[in-house]
Amino acid sequence: MKTPTRRRLATLCLALATSGAAFAQAGILEEDLDPEPTPAPAIAESDVPQPGSPEAALAAGDFATAANLFLAAAESETAPGARAALRLRAARALFLFDDVAGARRELERALYESPTTPLVDGREDPAFVALQQDALAAVAKRRERDAVGRIQRAAAALADGRNEEARRLLEEALRLAPDDPEALYDLALVDLRTGNEDAALAGFERVIAFGFGGGQKVPPDLKLRALNNAAVVYLRREQAEDAATALVEATRLAPRDASAWFNLGLAREKLGERDAALEALRRAHELAPRDVTTLRQLGVTLVRSRAWEEAAGYLATATELDPASADLERLLGQARRGLGDLAGATTALRRAVELDAGNRQGEASTAARLLAETRLDAGDPATAAEAALRVTALRPEEVDGWALLGLARLRSGDARGAVTAFERATAIDPSRADVAHNLGTAKLDLGDLEGAETAYRRALEL
Repeated sequence: MKTPTRRRLATLCLALATSGAAFAQAGILEEDLDPEPTPAPAIAESDVPQPGSPEAALAAGDFATAANLFLAAAESETAPGARAALRLRAARALFLFDDVAGARRELERALYESPTTPLVDGREDPAFVALQQDALAAVAKRRERDAVGRIQRAAAALADGRNEEARRLLEEALRLAPDDPEALYDLALVDLRTGNEDAALAGFERVIAFGFGGGQKVPPDLKLRALNNAAVVYLRREQAEDAATALVEATRLAPRDASAWFNLGLAREKLGERDAALEALRRAHELAPRDVTTLRQLGVTLVRSRAWEEAAGYLATATELDPASADLERLLGQARRGLGDLAGATTALRRAVELDAGNRQGEASTAARLLAETRLDAGDPATAAEAALRVTALRPEEVDGWALLGLARLRSGDARGAVTAFERATAIDPSRADVAHNLGTAKLDLGDLEGAETAYRRALEL
């Protein structure tokens, strides 16, 4: 090798200076250039396909073996997403092997089980991309069809009272169609029937929320049912304001739905809005004039409002429609008594006592008490005493029956029997001033002045 001469060195320096100027003119500084090429990163051992692995077979172009190995791995995988990912890779290998039908089969199996699993990147192969999209669309239709079938079977199970079978079918349906509003609603019904009120309310509220903010729409009748059922739960929880809000929306959605108006009447009654409650109940009655439940609630609300005439009209209709109802007869008796129709009240109250002879509903004792009061108002203490005695037989622990029995006996001239009844009433409830006063009167009638004075003083103290 020749030693560089001074002339050659000068020429080399000039060349370097010229090239540096050229780099500067191009906006590139010499220090920005790598003095040496950057070595490529080392390939990690884990990135290298292992012999016998599906990746190695794929890299070697043995697509059939790769597909079989991916499918074998999928069979042993327990996580649905990972299993689906392996099936998708098997589908890719089968496609490369020109087994399009097999690829389509594995694509559909994978996507049916786990539709959110990322698809295989096949951008360099438009035909495979199209196959994946076709499989995805077919699977979506199949999942929807299978979900509908399960929802229909669940509805039949619900109708037969097979709640747990319905729950299983609906949970399967929701795995296939996670946002299906019909399945969500029916599952909320199952929760409501089985006492899981929190889950039921959450389900109804989820159905109601569909459609807000431009989201998924639900059929109006389904939303109406969800609003009504959510309102029933709100009413049970004494959330009358929430119930009223839901029911106003229900009546806006279906202005001719009698049940929505009825429930709105209940909610407004609980809020203390009696006039608004009556307006809603009257609307419910207009829409369903033969609905006894609405007639009963109208009667209850009107009796509380002391609107005796209107109450008696609705309740008379109700008793014609349901002649075996003790509570309707008792309410009718109250309304007629309020009107001053003591004979009509007596007839209705006697009928109520007869219809609940064993007092299983608690109506016989209440009606007998009202009957005793009515007959006292009518100046018929003997009949009043009979009714009061019936009260004491049915509810011996209650003070009202003994107090009425004492008063009826006192007015019948049976002062001694009156004293016995009043003393029994006093033993049950010593704080009743009216009982103490009437006891004093009975003892006075018997000539027991000292006992009368004691009773009167007790009444004054009370």
